[in-house]
Amino acid sequence: MKTYTTTNIRVPKEDLKRLKLSALKENKSISAILRELIEQYIKLSCERQPRNPLSALEKYAVKTGDKKLSGRIDKIVYAK
Repeated sequence: MKTYTTTNIRVPKEDLKRLKLSALKENKSISAILRELIEQYIKLSCERQPRNPLSALEKYAVKTGDKKLSGRIDKIVYAK
């Protein structure tokens, strides 16, 4: 069972009006809508974790055994 906490947020008046209308149309509470949106945001932000480009290059060097990788780094990274 989830435990909840209370927090306050500031939103523009017009956005709050639109949120209330959406909540009425969907027969949901504003809190329920915000919880859903927060959950979606967290899921998406976890999926979008930035890749570490240096570790990708390291894997490339190890995989190919390219001893001249440092000399070709600009060509590989910047396609020059």
